[in-house]
This record gives sequence, C-alpha cells and structure tokens, in this order.
Amino acid sequence: MAEISEEQGKKMASEVIICDQSKFTTVVENIRKGGWDKLQVVADFDRTLTKAEVDGEPGATCHGIVESLSCLSAEYQKLTQDLYNKYYPIEICHE
Repeated sequence: MAEISEEQGKKMASEVIICDQSKFTTVVENIRKGGWDKLQVVADFDRTLTKAEVDGEPGATCHGIVESLSCLSAEYQKLTQDLYNKYYPIEICHE
C-alpha cells in the first residue's frame, strides 16, 4: 500500500467531515492493529448485496446513511437532495 505524504494527508483532512473524532480515531487504530491485509470495504451503491426492502419499507443505502448524519450542514443536505432528485429517476429508468 502506498504511503500518503504529510501534505496529502493535510489536504485530505481538510476535505473530510468527521462527526465523532474519538470514534473515528478508535476505528482507525483498530484497522491499523488488525493489518491492512485484513481490511475489507463493502460499497453497495446498486443494492446487489443489501435488501431493497426491510419489513416492507425501503432499506437503507450507503448514500442514505451518509446523508442522514446530523453533523452535515443544511447546505450539504440540500445539495445531495437536489442531486438525488435529478439522478435517481435516471438510475431507476429501464428504458
């Protein structure tokens, strides 16, 4: 795995929103202790792995969970809702 320079780290840190710094630090330390070779990332943007419905209600998506975080600004939430309104109809269109 390539190392990240200090400059790259600072740039990335300025662009990332972390709601709970303590929890984030604990998770990162656990990942480091476990080793990168054991790290698995699951991204299920098209719902091929997760249920589309749970008890008859739409299930949570990766995007939905992120968008529901209370630490994100109202401006961010509006922007994501606008993008959803624009692109979701295209995503589900089967024509």
